[in-house]
Amino acid sequence: MNKLLKIKDENGRIIPKKIFWLAFIGVLLVCVVYIVIMFFIPVKVSVNMGSRGAFGDMFGALGALFSGLAFAGLIVTMLQQREDLQNQKDEIVLQRDEIALQRLDLEAQTEALQLQKDEIAQTNKELQLQRSEMMEQNQTIMLQRFENSFFHMLNMQQSVLRDIVYDPYFFKAINPQINGEYKGREAIVQIYFSLKKVCYNCDIKDTLNNCKTQFEKATITPYFQQIYLILDHVDRASWLTGEERYNYTSILRTTFSKEELILLFYYGLWNSKLSKLKKLIETYALFMNLQKESLFSTDHYELYEKGAYEFISSDPYNLNC
Repeated sequence: MNKLLKIKDENGRIIPKKIFWLAFIGVLLVCVVYIVIMFFIPVKVSVNMGSRGAFGDMFGALGALFSGLAFAGLIVTMLQQREDLQNQKDEIVLQRDEIALQRLDLEAQTEALQLQKDEIAQTNKELQLQRSEMMEQNQTIMLQRFENSFFHMLNMQQSVLRDIVYDPYFFKAINPQINGEYKGREAIVQIYFSLKKVCYNCDIKDTLNNCKTQFEKATITPYFQQIYLILDHVDRASWLTGEERYNYTSILRTTFSKEELILLFYYGLWNSKLSKLKKLIETYALFMNLQKESLFSTDHYELYEKGAYEFISSDPYNLNC
């Protein structure tokens, strides 16, 4: 009986209805044979109904056989159902095992992803450190280049200062007592005193006209232009803090004598429309050491903003705000 239940198809799957259909076909054939015998085989008319009854009793054993076959089919069906249920249980167990394996795979993948995430975070951290180091190196290089240019321009300023000439021929009308030629700072001093004689207590318009004439005669304009270039060079170094830029301009300020400051004061006013020298002077307090009484007129002191005389903010760009 158990072997009968093990009938399988080509793929090895059990076919639960095959035995049932075989039994059904066999019973059907027996019934057909019975009907043929009963109704289609000719018998004598003289045979009475009693004889027919005796003839029918001959098939009683066949009825018992059918009953046994039906009971056997029922048992086969129950066994088949039990085996189907067992197969379903086995499939459920296999599915659970597969789900467990998939969960383990997912956990392994999650752990691998976490490791990758940690590696990426570590790589990003290293890149940030490298970037910080590169930025520091770049800033150091930029600072070195800036300072090289700055101190080279300071040397140029002193060189231009030494080339300034005070020719008595041009200033004879102002100061007839001058004899001989003066150069460098001595020329600056002579120009200052010569201008002070003609500009003392004059209004600013006459003062600037006189200064313009004498500056052109003394060829002092390149000296002021060099000062402007130094201030502009510092001002353009936006990567420096405001206080650092102010410190560099303080180095420039320490190179000026009293007379140089006075002449620069009036050159900045005269040339304010041609360049931003006046604004730079007011930004970096270039006249911090200037004495008000040394000007050609004390009224001229107010022609510059307060930032030209004192350090107001750690950020020079906010001095005049």
